[in-house]
Amino acid sequence: MNNMQIIKIYILQLLILIGVVSIVMDAHAQDDLDLNKLIKPIDSVNIFKDERFYSWCSSVIKGEDGKYHMFYSRWPHGKRVL
Repeated sequence: MNNMQIIKIYILQLLILIGVVSIVMDAHAQDDLDLNKLIKPIDSVNIFKDERFYSWCSSVIKGEDGKYHMFYSRWPHGKRVL
């Protein structure tokens, strides 16, 4: 095979892949998705807050011990200096 034939084969494969992906995406699309129905009220004990600090960028992971751990940034309440 020469280089031009190889390029044509790659282009054909790419077009087939794009077609398959678009078909799969259409099959999984949900036009009737209503996120408001999925949002439920939460109890205030389930909100992480500290009156002394601002918290930002929380990230929760499940540890090997089976417990959930939250990592976050924090800084003291007070006057902000930019």
